[in-house]
Amino acid sequence: MAKGLKKLLLKTAAVSAAFAMTAAVLPASGGADLFSGLITAEAATTVTTWDDLWMEMMMGGDIVLGADITGGISSSPLEVFEGTTVNLDLNGKTINRGMTTATKTGQVFINGGTLTISDSVGTGKITGGWHISVGAIKNLYGATLNLRGGTITGNTAGNGGVSEGGAISNSGTVNIYGGTISGNKATYGGAIFNDGNDSGTVNMYGGTITGNQALAGAGIYCQPGTSLYISGGTITSNNATVDAYGRSGAGIYSFTDVYLSGAPTIYGNNDNDKDNDFSTANNIVASQIILLNKLNSGAKIGYFKDEAGVFTKNWNTFMGSASPADYFVSDNAKLSVSSSLSSSNEAQMVTGGGQQTVQYYTVTFDNNGGSGTMESRIADSISLFQLPECKFTPPAGMVFDKWDLGAENASVKISGDTTVKAIWKSDGSSTVTKYKINFANGGGSGTMAEDTVEAGQKYELPKCTFTPPEGKEFDKWDRGAAGEKIDIYANTTITAIWKDKAAVKYKINFANGGGSGTMAEDTVEAGQKYELPKCTFTPPEGKEFDKWDRGAAGEKIDIYANTTITAIWKDKAVTKYTVTFANGGG
Repeated sequence: MAKGLKKLLLKTAAVSAAFAMTAAVLPASGGADLFSGLITAEAATTVTTWDDLWMEMMMGGDIVLGADITGGISSSPLEVFEGTTVNLDLNGKTINRGMTTATKTGQVFINGGTLTISDSVGTGKITGGWHISVGAIKNLYGATLNLRGGTITGNTAGNGGVSEGGAISNSGTVNIYGGTISGNKATYGGAIFNDGNDSGTVNMYGGTITGNQALAGAGIYCQPGTSLYISGGTITSNNATVDAYGRSGAGIYSFTDVYLSGAPTIYGNNDNDKDNDFSTANNIVASQIILLNKLNSGAKIGYFKDEAGVFTKNWNTFMGSASPADYFVSDNAKLSVSSSLSSSNEAQMVTGGGQQTVQYYTVTFDNNGGSGTMESRIADSISLFQLPECKFTPPAGMVFDKWDLGAENASVKISGDTTVKAIWKSDGSSTVTKYKINFANGGGSGTMAEDTVEAGQKYELPKCTFTPPEGKEFDKWDRGAAGEKIDIYANTTITAIWKDKAAVKYKINFANGGGSGTMAEDTVEAGQKYELPKCTFTPPEGKEFDKWDRGAAGEKIDIYANTTITAIWKDKAVTKYTVTFANGGG
């Protein structure tokens, strides 16, 4: 089709669609359509500019990015009209809205039809959106957004007021099958805001929601009247700072019932250095966890409940007598998930216990001679931390190479407050002498990528990422301590030096579970089995000791963190005596 004719038809379609938009409520899906939205190469149109992408999306059909595409304040959001279907393959490329301030048209996408986003290469990104109140993607009432791949990152909702959905503000239906939503910000719903005014529905079958920030619901925030179904995927390392009403739910905050099945991971999210993976507003409206089907092995869900009691529905229907403690952990340090069911055969929380202690760390970023700043992020002691895209401006003649802990989007373990440094490489515009630096593990295992340093420049010794020999930990390099700057005059091999590993010990406390008295704190070395002791608490009246909530006295168990072990009591056995009679001479 000729470009002129195509533009004329586009204008006609745009005007017609603007007056014809009506909304239809889409039912919540209980299972994923694994094949809709897949692109056939022969049918796809390849685009390389913002204007061409805008036009093709208005027309509908299969679209493949052929280059990185950047918009700007003067560009219009990419729009899909009602009744139009667009299947977009990022193809490893980046769509950058390019906003430097919040505007009324700062979204990347406005979807009124059916939009499927995939990424056949695996490095595609959607970034740079900044709207005054909603997310990078505004999914309208009656519209369907399918996420199958790519990363939605670095988008912001709001400009001082209340904002909703850093990545997605949803009034229709969002189906998440894959991809990543990370590093987005809003007041509510750092990643996704589910709008109750239009009964928004979110179905999560896979994918990852991580590293987003908000006052409440940093991962997903659901208003009353919305629907949330989760059967897979991961929601982790999102950070909430708590709103004026005390609402948090760093992973999920929901005013409505949340339906679970399959093997989702909702864990490692926090508010102000406390675990708060998942909260429902039980004190405001009736909302709870409802099992839509069986939870599978591997499901791990942190849940915050204010008071002891039942927190699920349909447990007995789908899980039978399975232990809720194998799937849920309590984010309230005063409560623990009971391994036994309530009188109504539902999962319950009981007083005492609480989940293992999780440490939270601040990750800051050093431009290492470049310019600009990047906001710090939160990592925790359980989850892997995803290294973000570098937003620094490189030094003259240089381009970004990697972080000193790995490449962009690499997942790494953080064990304390950490500064991550940008590593630059020449852009090829000048010729300089560089020396190669290799790393030897010195008896450990694993590899570290080769590095380079320009002649005449100091080289900063990096952190060691080798796996240490058994019983050892990293001491220093044979050229100095990590972080020390040294002179390099030729191609060099630097070797790791190890030292004996300090023994790690975990504290063990005991809770009386309703009895009385105290038991002294105990310790166990990491990696050693711990033998559960005899109970010396005084039992409640009419009760006797049954077992600990981690097993029977004398049983040896694994301990992975500071732990509280709670006594479980049972009704005391009744002692019976036999009475016989003598005839006394009769």
